[in-house]
Amino acid sequence: MLFLGSRLLEYRGFQGKWALTQHDMANERPAIPVAIRRAVLFEARHHCAVCCNPLPLEQAHVIPWSESQEHSVANLIAMCANCHTRADGEKWGPKTLRDYKRNPCILARKNNAPENSNAHLVQLVEMLVEKRFEEMKCRGPELASAVAAYTEQPGQVEVVSVKAANSSRVVLRLPQSAAQKLLAGAEHCDPLLLAFFGRFRADRGAFH
Repeated sequence: MLFLGSRLLEYRGFQGKWALTQHDMANERPAIPVAIRRAVLFEARHHCAVCCNPLPLEQAHVIPWSESQEHSVANLIAMCANCHTRADGEKWGPKTLRDYKRNPCILARKNNAPENSNAHLVQLVEMLVEKRFEEMKCRGPELASAVAAYTEQPGQVEVVSVKAANSSRVVLRLPQSAAQKLLAGAEHCDPLLLAFFGRFRADRGAFH
């Protein structure tokens, strides 16, 4: 063995080569691109695909990184730390993970809900987001998904409009009960709300 800076190298004498150890290779794994992380979160509507837990979430590989070396939407699934650990320890395998990925928990729950069980009253909520207008026009569905996850109303939040206003002024349509929860969370600086909106930097005082 040879320590060289922060790297641990192993000499394979029979091959005459120096090679990075498996531990060092893990440290060399590239970060998952932001756009891919967003797509994976949106796919599961910002909930664990297995148990519906909203936070914190991890990006798990369907086919292990050691075999695939692939960061792609098709090879990643949103999971909470507990389910991620169980999947590895119990060796769920690609088939089980793909089943959860195709039918994430929160969407399965919505599809199995009694017909007409959602509140029929809706409300418009206006919010200021510290993002450029062009970016928010593209990320509107992601914002709606984050709001739906926080208010526990999957599929019931819709972006009505996005307008330029120093940053971006976004108008959402959502069930009245969800709007009340969103406004109350903003008023009381709910840490969970701030966690959901951290990547958008929504002005917590700009909900109307």
